[in-house]
Amino acid sequence: MRRVDENAWYDPDLNTWIKREGNYILVGLSDWAQNVIGKVSSIYNLPRLHSSLTQNMMLCDIESDKTVTEVIIPISGEIISLNNSLLTNVNWVNESCYDKGWFVTVIPCDLTQLDQMLSPEQYKAAIDSFFRKSS
Repeated sequence: MRRVDENAWYDPDLNTWIKREGNYILVGLSDWAQNVIGKVSSIYNLPRLHSSLTQNMMLCDIESDKTVTEVIIPISGEIISLNNSLLTNVNWVNESCYDKGWFVTVIPCDLTQLDQMLSPEQYKAAIDSFFRKSS
């Protein structure tokens, strides 16, 4: 079984997670996604501080030993902080995706978008379903 953060919510494509911290939302790459893309070697095209992103816009690009992947932001909002430490510690995406490996903090502008996210239980069930279909 893949790692699941019981305090996070997951986008329906299983690629990103969010954690609500007061009025803010942390956004990162899910354990599922980091396993699929492989060992991360660089992160680039992160948004500018205080920029506004709309749900499903590009958040950043990730290069790994397998591919270059565009990460999509699962909610709309203003970027209020960037995890700049991640740029020199890209291994955190693979080793600590739910703690040190977050990308940005967002002030959400449409809280109804949170209703589209999967609970930890739904995320686990979606991953289990994928493996049942694959075997």
